[in-house]
Amino acid sequence: MDDGKLSDNRQFLWYPVGEFILHMKKPEWNRECIGELMRRLERLRGIDPFGLSEETLREDIKCILHGTVAVSLNLPKDATWYRVRKLDEGVERYNEYHEIIHRSVDDTMRGRANLPNQPMLYASRNMLVALNEMSVAPDEHVQVLAFRVRKNADALKAFAIGDVEAIHNSGRSNHLGRSGVDKYEREMRKDLWRSLSSLLVDSAFRELFEKKQNESMDYIVTSNIADLMLLGSGHDSFLYPSVRRNLGTNIAIQASAFADKCEMVYSAIERADYVGLGYYAKTEFLEFSREVDESGKFVWLKPPFDKYMRDFKFTLSSGLTVE
Repeated sequence: MDDGKLSDNRQFLWYPVGEFILHMKKPEWNRECIGELMRRLERLRGIDPFGLSEETLREDIKCILHGTVAVSLNLPKDATWYRVRKLDEGVERYNEYHEIIHRSVDDTMRGRANLPNQPMLYASRNMLVALNEMSVAPDEHVQVLAFRVRKNADALKAFAIGDVEAIHNSGRSNHLGRSGVDKYEREMRKDLWRSLSSLLVDSAFRELFEKKQNESMDYIVTSNIADLMLLGSGHDSFLYPSVRRNLGTNIAIQASAFADKCEMVYSAIERADYVGLGYYAKTEFLEFSREVDESGKFVWLKPPFDKYMRDFKFTLSSGLTVE
């Protein structure tokens, strides 16, 4: 495994995803292997989740992952992520920190990147994507949790679904700089069959993660992909494309990793005023907190909130930062 360093101090590597699962020698990729891989991927994409043996599915995913390469990076510690929860009628706000992070273990259903009873926190790269993911409309009320990786915490490692495909299709990465893309291309030229296999797998996984789901059981494919990729890899999270916002990015973080490595920036009760224009969302702050007390409850501050927010930097989806 070969590590590199980007100019913005993010670590990246090209992770041999499947080798820690099957404990086998890297397969010698050839045309026949690629054909078999494509057949398995097509079967995965066409699966009826309600008539499927999960054990058979997991064996198929293990075979698909074996020997392929995925984009992996350490999350930047200066990046803020946003989790949005709608406030339904009768629920004024979540007063306790743990309530807004994720469901309890016993209450955790299967999600896009988690198995039942294995809670993960789901969030978005900016507020606009987070609002769109929850289909927030004007005048609806939400509670927001903004968080980041702690400066003194160990690296929070993430797999980036869709990045291999992005590099092949456009020469650019969604999460890595130019040096990262150049490194990937150099490495993949050494084994073109393995490069093709990694592209096929990443493309199929991106399509599966982007698929709109209606029932929790529909997540049976993506939840097992995530579980098997994270298993024993030293990674804590997944970056994957937004279903509802073009070019948006979401993240799923294991509950234990969030507790160990992340910190709250603020929580707020907000009323949506306008959501649109591709990069712009306007909300009104109604309640605001930057602190959790010893019992785990938010300490809500009194308006006006401007004086509490002078040191915040807001990053638009275009990448511009407003101080």
